[in-house]
Amino acid sequence: MLEIEQKFRTDNWADMLLTLKNWGAIVTANHRETDRYFNAPDRDFAQTDEVLRLRTIGSQSILTYKGPKRSGPIKTRKEIELPLAVHESSEQDAVDWILALGYRPVAIVGKNRAIYSFLRDQFTVNICFDEVDNVGRFVEIEVVAEEADATAAAALVAAVANELGLHTPEPRAYLKMTLEAGRP
Repeated sequence: MLEIEQKFRTDNWADMLLTLKNWGAIVTANHRETDRYFNAPDRDFAQTDEVLRLRTIGSQSILTYKGPKRSGPIKTRKEIELPLAVHESSEQDAVDWILALGYRPVAIVGKNRAIYSFLRDQFTVNICFDEVDNVGRFVEIEVVAEEADATAAAALVAAVANELGLHTPEPRAYLKMTLEAGRP
């Protein structure tokens, strides 16, 4: 699957939340996420534009690989997610497993996230309201789509951003902003 998204730095959530309510969006999640990022033993993910992330939400951990970003104004990349078994040590077990394979820890990014979802043009659109530790507040518009639908999904992300009054995308990942803030 492809992750097709744009994020915007903004503190003006109230107007967007009202618009989403009028569109019939529903809250599908409201939680704390802890994202642990790792670098490969055989290549530098900062150079190859890849990501290996372990996301933990409560007792649920999800291992994610993201491929290099494709060119274009909307961030599009391959994403593979693998949910891990839910138990109290799943996060630490996953970290130990990753480290045993020679991967190196890069940073931990924490955020509070509320996700609103709605259907439009055959796609589920997720609007994430993120408060990222030591970095700021953002709105992220995301659609997950098959390769054949990538162009239509990217156009939808751009249209939704415009309708929400979001015009200046933030191209940097939360990981990059966290590292630039000196918070590994």
